[in-house]
Amino acid sequence: PRHLRLAFDASVDRVIGTDPDNPASADLTDVEAQTQRMLAALTSVREKETERGVNLVGAHRDDLTLSLGAMPVKGYASHGESWSVALALRLGAFELLSDDGDTPILILDDVFAELDSSRREGLAALASKAEQIIVTSAVAGDLPASLDHHALHVRLDPQRGTVIDGVDDE
Repeated sequence: PRHLRLAFDASVDRVIGTDPDNPASADLTDVEAQTQRMLAALTSVREKETERGVNLVGAHRDDLTLSLGAMPVKGYASHGESWSVALALRLGAFELLSDDGDTPILILDDVFAELDSSRREGLAALASKAEQIIVTSAVAGDLPASLDHHALHVRLDPQRGTVIDGVDDE
């Protein structure tokens, strides 16, 4: 299996540089140092930004590169691999947000349709650890049976445009 790698490319580093031998040397917890780095970067590109009429430094110019093995996900990963990466990021964000003691709601929007049965069950096992889950699915058969024990099925009545809840699968 290929491992997922995340690389953060800060626009500040592209403008004022960083230690090439240790790109992670900037202490991100030192707010004052980061403020000074950002001010230096903004100052160094101010003239260019004014000429071009566009911001060249800031969070909107930072990049996150995702790689599987040695290849970037964008452009090289299969459809299934891309879905798996997106799911891994979603679940990772859920875990990170859960670390502070508050459990967020896990929202999975039609993700089971793109997975084979073993991956569906694996995702269901991970999702069942959440206190609250909202799962949408266009096809009820895409949902693993293991999620059904606390499910409230909600459907839309197409003729009336109203929601029908508590309906058994047909």
